[in-house]
Amino acid sequence: MTDDPFYSAKLRIERAEEHLNDFESKIDSFFAENPYTRGVDLDPDGIHEIYKVRLTKRFPYRWRLLVTEIIEHLRASLDHATWATAYLATKNPNLEFGVFPFSNSAANFENRMRGVSKDVPTEIQAILRTFQPYKGGNDDLYALNDLCNLSKHALVAFVACTTHTGEISSAGGEWDREIGYYRPPVWDRVKNEIPYARVKRGARFDHQIKLTVYVSLDYRELTSAESAPAILDAFLREAQRVVLAIEAESRRIGLIT
Repeated sequence: MTDDPFYSAKLRIERAEEHLNDFESKIDSFFAENPYTRGVDLDPDGIHEIYKVRLTKRFPYRWRLLVTEIIEHLRASLDHATWATAYLATKNPNLEFGVFPFSNSAANFENRMRGVSKDVPTEIQAILRTFQPYKGGNDDLYALNDLCNLSKHALVAFVACTTHTGEISSAGGEWDREIGYYRPPVWDRVKNEIPYARVKRGARFDHQIKLTVYVSLDYRELTSAESAPAILDAFLREAQRVVLAIEAESRRIGLIT
């Protein structure tokens, strides 16, 4: 170990941040080319038309590898920090029960910590409780761990999402009968497009709308809620907070000076 026992945890976070900056830059470059167009297709019912945004390029596959590495680095930083406290307390470089305790529920958390984190000093265990790293507790930490587990079997995936500004107006028909807006718009993976309105054929559909397409993580309740960089940045800030809190408590109780 270096003079700073938390060096490796901080290094993993630093590397994740470098990857996140790179990912954001790649997204900006991708959308700077305006890789989408607007179009209209006949609805299969033959009565309506579907207004949509078509992406003219697919998201680069290597983005998935980059984001998977971000998630894995952040998740590993938590184990590195927790293991460091167990090592400082026991001086045993081969200890097995010094990992960060995640759980699928609050009810199971204590059992989990008594198992995988039993070599961690009790004062540090008390700090770990405050992080609530379980479903229904700290959502960012739970999602980070869950995504990391999923990444052991497949790379992180994305969905295309859109937000809009502007007014949509109808002329020549009743809005609720002839024109409907998709809320929320949902990406059609196969066609690589996002329908945003369904209009009865023959209805006048005068509208001004500005659509912004963005990338989100394809993951359970996080999907479409926020952009992928925003979600990853929240994970990163939470990992930093945890590591620094563990380090501060280690200093307070005399594990480090």
